[in-house]
Amino acid sequence: MKPSTHRGEPCIHEPRLRLGRDAFHRVPSWAEKIRDAVECVPTRFLAGSLPLLFLLLAPLRSGGQTYKGDATSREVSVFNFGALGLPSASVETISREVSVYNFGQLGLSSASAEALSREVSVYNFGTLGISSASLEAISREVSIVNYGSLGLPSTATEAISREVSVMNYGAPSVKFAVGSTNILGNAVNQVPFNLQTVLDLTNLSLTLLTDDSHLQVIGVTPVASEVLATTLGTPSLNSHPISFRLNPSAIPLTNHTLAYLNFQGITNLDSAVVPLTLFNPAALRASGQSASVVATNGQVILIVTKPILFPTNRLPFGFTMYGIPGATYSIQATTNLVPPFWLEVQNLLEAGPTLAVTGLTNRGSQQFYRARQVGP
Repeated sequence: MKPSTHRGEPCIHEPRLRLGRDAFHRVPSWAEKIRDAVECVPTRFLAGSLPLLFLLLAPLRSGGQTYKGDATSREVSVFNFGALGLPSASVETISREVSVYNFGQLGLSSASAEALSREVSVYNFGTLGISSASLEAISREVSIVNYGSLGLPSTATEAISREVSVMNYGAPSVKFAVGSTNILGNAVNQVPFNLQTVLDLTNLSLTLLTDDSHLQVIGVTPVASEVLATTLGTPSLNSHPISFRLNPSAIPLTNHTLAYLNFQGITNLDSAVVPLTLFNPAALRASGQSASVVATNGQVILIVTKPILFPTNRLPFGFTMYGIPGATYSIQATTNLVPPFWLEVQNLLEAGPTLAVTGLTNRGSQQFYRARQVGP
């Protein structure tokens, strides 16, 4: 084999074999000083590996297809995809612009059925494709047609959602509230404890915070059938622990009165608005798992001698007055408190525990009102 020149530089002729030219492939070598230099790579080794490449690519080409149908996807990203073809708990699945036709078995669309999805994002999707407690599922522009079994829509049914956001898809909160009322002097009265839940509660506890200088807590009277026992803990100043033991199978699903809080007014001081605050409410389910509680507080309007006024939040301006039934009150107004110059604007008889005062007109940029008992 003789070297020849190409543009004045040496190169090597490729040898000839009996079976034809020996397969050499010229690949540029980026040497720093040698221009048009070549590396000789025997392509017969590549030819020998082509069947292996086709063998490796064959399973990739057949992925996503069942023995009966066809599956097509576009721009798909899937991470930590769980068992049975469904996302498992605590993993993340993300897909974008997905089209799937005749997608296999095991809870997905059966053969000859169609499932379409567009712009889907799913995070922490629970067992068998259903969101589990305390997890988050978000979907955007989702269309699902003839989706299979296992707790999902059955064949021949259609489920379609558009722009759906579901956050913290888990157990709902327990709603617990204490009512409000008004009392006169040292009268005895009560307010309800209301409960609404769909959970299997066995225990419910709280601490009632109030003003012991105006109100004396007498006790709690259960009225609902699910209450097995009621316990009043050892009270401290303005703090009263209360707990309920419940039968979870007897709790109705609707909002209902669980028990009544009984109390009596104290007249050592004058009139006051006494708060009823539900502090640190807690609930337990039959499994021992705690449940979140949303509490609503109440109040008691205690009238001793002075009336108490609550302005209305609508026009024309007015207020509701809590006073002594049978007493006559002078409604007075002033535009300045320093010094005050009170003028009577109405004279009213309070027939019941409350009186609506309306028809008031302001005489300046600000107006102050008061009520004074003038008889009997």
